Amino acid sequence: MTVISSNLPLFKELPTIDLYIDQTVGLVNQYTENLTDQPLTKSMINSYVKKKIISKPVTKKYDQNQLAMIIIVSLLKPFLSLTAISQFLSTSRIDLFYDKLVTTINQQISESVGFPANEELPTLLAELVVTRRKVDNFIKE
Repeated sequence: MTVISSNLPLFKELPTIDLYIDQTVGLVNQYTENLTDQPLTKSMINSYVKKKIISKPVTKKYDQNQLAMIIIVSLLKPFLSLTAISQFLSTSRIDLFYDKLVTTINQQISESVGFPANEELPTLLAELVVTRRKVDNFIKE
């Protein structure tokens, strides 16, 4: 049985100094390595900036808000479109949304002991499908 291990930092625990893109990539990948299938790349960050999902870096550095946003995108991208994620980010206070998301993820991880038994998998997949539909409906409103 494989145990999922990760402990995402709260917003106040993120670096308060601005980071260059290589530092940002390294830190985000360190935080999310056990939670995402695809590591973050510089090209991905540049794409998020180009699509205005996150704001442009100032003097080529990303601040605490931008770092939180990049972590959010990295975590949600496998499940939601970038358009949907962008809507959440544009209508939310980033620090509060980020803290709620990572607190919930950390709690779920601490309560899980590994992969679900085969008989639990259909229930978990059904919950995923229904949750996805709820999120899509929320975005459309």
